[in-house]
Amino acid sequence: MKKQIISLFILFSLSIFVVSFSAFFGHTFNSYEEMHNGKFGFPIPFVYQDLIASGLGYEGGFPRSFGIQMDFLDIDPVIEFNKLQFLLSVIIVYCLFTIIYFIRQKMKRETRV
Repeated sequence: MKKQIISLFILFSLSIFVVSFSAFFGHTFNSYEEMHNGKFGFPIPFVYQDLIASGLGYEGGFPRSFGIQMDFLDIDPVIEFNKLQFLLSVIIVYCLFTIIYFIRQKMKRETRV
């Protein structure tokens, strides 16, 4: 029982890490209008940034992938963080990890018998 609680805590910590790290992956934009409301995060976007206002001077073709812009020298980037959507993303990933964990445990028990 103690091992299972520790495993679930590790899965929860891993869920937070995976969801937090997902915000730093790029997102594909298809137009300049989409770049005004850049959404980052997985499975539910929880970080929003106006890439045009944050100093991204991109003039090219689409689709194109961009990440969160951090121009600290000229323009202060405006980044909006939605805590509720972050929490929902963590819960979704945690549930997925927990289901995989219990299926794996059940398969281990069945192979021992």
